[in-house]
Amino acid sequence: PQRKEANYWDPNIIQGEKPELLIDCTAKLKKLDLLAASGPSGMSNKFLSALSSRVWPSGSEAEQAVPRLNHFANLYMNAKLPAWYMHLMLSVRQIGLDKGKKWIDNNTDYRFLGIGENLRRLFWNEAFNNHGKCFRTFFEPQQLAMGTPAGGQTLALGTALLMEQYPEHVFIQDDIQNMFGEALRKEGVKNILANSGCIKWHKIIETENYPITNIYFQGDQGKLTLAPWKYEEGGQQGATVSSLTACAAIQPYLKRLDERLRPHCGSARKGIDDGVTHGPPEVVWPAIEAFYNDIRENCGLQVNRSKTKVYSPNGNYGGKPQEFMIGSVTAILPNHLNGEPTEITAEGL
Repeated sequence: PQRKEANYWDPNIIQGEKPELLIDCTAKLKKLDLLAASGPSGMSNKFLSALSSRVWPSGSEAEQAVPRLNHFANLYMNAKLPAWYMHLMLSVRQIGLDKGKKWIDNNTDYRFLGIGENLRRLFWNEAFNNHGKCFRTFFEPQQLAMGTPAGGQTLALGTALLMEQYPEHVFIQDDIQNMFGEALRKEGVKNILANSGCIKWHKIIETENYPITNIYFQGDQGKLTLAPWKYEEGGQQGATVSSLTACAAIQPYLKRLDERLRPHCGSARKGIDDGVTHGPPEVVWPAIEAFYNDIRENCGLQVNRSKTKVYSPNGNYGGKPQEFMIGSVTAILPNHLNGEPTEITAEGL
């Protein structure tokens, strides 16, 4: 279906029959984190857990609570609720965390966070656990954070082994600046919609990545007030759909980088926005610059070059861009004198 550029929600935007994304949250309700924040609706995990952990009288309203919640979950994950309600589920509860610092004018320094809706987190978590295997096929082997079991451990241990096997290579750990907040939605959605293996997900991903959305906030006396700005790119940090969309946006270019390095025993791997790229210096430097150009021009993303770290087991830093830092690796190793675990820091290793 065509995505219409508009600043309103049109319930007819998503058309066409697609397979149902069916979920059952009953088991998940019993394992919820009871201390997790509830989000805008105030629906707490303590309440949801209590609904599912008791045996209610037959025929009572309470007995029907969990089946009705599952019905609601399936309506949401298949984008079958009214468009205004789908919009409402994307709202956040803003809180300010005291950073323990004071500005020059003695005012407290706060970091403002938006807590997403608790029910939405529950629905997405259950759906991804049961229907998310298609994303592994789409993202692997370059992206290891979208359904890959122990992806972070694989990335860390794999990098350590590769450093031993290819000490002449340069290893680059880069930092993509604000990937969740700035990645172009249309690029990520386009790549996901082109993947027929994840067709069950198309409706909810396209709905939650609506091109341009009005923003409302709670003003005086609790009334909703239209903000003077619109929500156009990126997504809520920590939301599954934001990770999927941002990772899908860079995936073709990450894959191109990996394929360019592979003939030289190099590779490019990511754990969402963090990762390691390695290869011979004469190959990896032009390849990584081409990748940075690709994601800047096509995804709206910039690499924070001053935070990008470079490692070379053999100390081969020829051709390194001046603004890239030479990183260090910290490990806990037995002390050679007494065998006690000791923290060792190696510069550039």
